Amino acid sequence: MILPPSYRRREPSSEGLIGVGYLRVSTDAQARGVGVEAQRAAVETYSRETDTHLLEIIEESHTATDGTPLLERPGFQRALGLALQSGCPILVSRMDRVSRNLRVFRDFSQSFDVVIIPVCEVDVLERPGQRARIAEAEATARIKYVNQMAVYDRMRAEGKMLGNPNPSELAHRQSAKARQSFAGQRIEKIATVIEEVGVDISRRELVDELNRRGIATGHGREWTPDRLKRDHAAALDLIEWRLDERAKAEEERAAQEAEQEEMRKLPMFGLF
Repeated sequence: MILPPSYRRREPSSEGLIGVGYLRVSTDAQARGVGVEAQRAAVETYSRETDTHLLEIIEESHTATDGTPLLERPGFQRALGLALQSGCPILVSRMDRVSRNLRVFRDFSQSFDVVIIPVCEVDVLERPGQRARIAEAEATARIKYVNQMAVYDRMRAEGKMLGNPNPSELAHRQSAKARQSFAGQRIEKIATVIEEVGVDISRRELVDELNRRGIATGHGREWTPDRLKRDHAAALDLIEWRLDERAKAEEERAAQEAEQEEMRKLPMFGLF
């Protein structure tokens, strides 16, 4: 989605500090509850303490774990437009309010030069730190899905009936979330197979390998190249994310070792 010409970047206002508040929740229930109010309180407190005038506080209900580009969220698009137009930052409570998908945030940050201030995480104002926080949030969400599915499996093993006997719109939305969780587990399995056999494996070869291992589609069918196309792409994205995380962990380890080495050179090292 292309921003209109009126949203081209301008220089910051000389009349004082200004900003745009952005609040995001994952569900309509959270939008009516404490989730959005806590975010609003954090942004407004930061605004008062820093004497920052808020042009607008924008609320939005949207999941942050899927691959939807940030500009396809109407609320975030408006916040970005105001920030670029006024040359001011976007204020959020935490970075996971922006996104819990590292690839989505990385694509955005490479395209737009706008300052995002997570008012409860002011130690991560730079892009690398913000990407790290989003990667942590994404990993936490994945673990949550896996744990949730383990609970469902245990309940089924105990013979408990899952699901609402009187379907409703809410039950339908919850069912959709469960399907997303199963899809996430399936993509994890496909990514693991690709890592084991090699990322250069063709889709046709991957189809044969998945069928050989008994890893079925979401409908319990055997794979075909067409059925695998979307999940194959998602699995490759997951592998790329894993590689990024491993590289980041290695960089942090090397930095810690270098810091320890410098400390050993100090005259007083080891005396306390």
